[in-house]
Amino acid sequence: IGSAAEAIECRLVRRLGLHTGTSCTPIIPAIFDHDDAVFRLALALDAAGIFAAPVIFPACPRDRPRLR
Repeated sequence: IGSAAEAIECRLVRRLGLHTGTSCTPIIPAIFDHDDAVFRLALALDAAGIFAAPVIFPACPRDRPRLR
């Protein structure tokens, strides 16, 4: 279990409509249904100066790609 700040961040990310699974650690995954959505968002975030690493199969289930 993380700190109170981590729990607040996790709730805020979920309010944005992103699926985070059960994780509420300092690195909060945003879980998607398709790889293309993960890569599009990673590119958009990178253009805004925000690094988010795409994680795809085999590092996670094929139907659960994510950004971390």
